[in-house]
Amino acid sequence: MRSTLSLMAAEAQQMRPGGEAVITRLGDVLVIQAIRAWIEGDPEAQRGWLGALQDPRIGPAIALIHRHPERAWTLGSLAAEVAMSRSAFAARFTELVGEPAMRYLARWRMHLAATALRDGATVTEVADRFAIAPRPRSAAPSSASSASRPALFVVVERRTPRRR
Repeated sequence: MRSTLSLMAAEAQQMRPGGEAVITRLGDVLVIQAIRAWIEGDPEAQRGWLGALQDPRIGPAIALIHRHPERAWTLGSLAAEVAMSRSAFAARFTELVGEPAMRYLARWRMHLAATALRDGATVTEVADRFAIAPRPRSAAPSSASSASRPALFVVVERRTPRRR
């Protein structure tokens, strides 16, 4: 981190063309270095999903959940992706993350769905994206139902802490 700070200071003193962009990017690098140092040095950072990310099997499973929340994941399919038995995966995931894998997946999907609804997506779009409520192919949504915002969203919205 010291070398990054030194580079930032040198850029700030000279202010050559592109200097602001370099300082901004070095600031990004500095934040990443600080987070890495915190994760490596603080025992509290070794718990929960953040600590689980460092596990050679559970970390990649969490990454799959985050990269592909729309997939029809099962406990077995996640376990197979990381070359573990279903029972060993379930136990290890719960031990490291603090909740079962399928509950974590559902919570992540609900977070993404609430964000999408807040950003203006329709219920139908969110349901289709996350396969929340499969519809018969012949059922065409009415304009009123596809634009509505479910009561569940209101509950999620009330329980979601606001970032300040």
